[in-house]
Amino acid sequence: MLFFCASCQSRREGYLNGFERLVEKVEQIGPSLSQEQWEQYDEEVRTYINSYNNEKDNLSLEDKKKVGELTARYYQVRVESLGFNILGDIENWMAFIQGFIKEIKEDLENYQNQ
Repeated sequence: MLFFCASCQSRREGYLNGFERLVEKVEQIGPSLSQEQWEQYDEEVRTYINSYNNEKDNLSLEDKKKVGELTARYYQVRVESLGFNILGDIENWMAFIQGFIKEIKEDLENYQNQ
């Protein structure tokens, strides 16, 4: 039993540490990446996000917050690579976020009503 718990802890730490290293690397080299390189990193991030569903039972609330933070940090750099300055254009970005949240909320309500 102790070995099993240690294995879960190790896997959890590996997941979080790997995701954090990836985000930190992209934050450092993001401006110099080609479109093809971005697509490769996008795929890696999708893998981490998809793995979240497999790992979430092994993650604490703080770990889950960390995954959200890492995802946001990655996509901030990604969006900036497309020529959008999230922080410099906060009013337009907030309008975008509000529309995004509205759509997610409607999808959740539709899902709950099925």
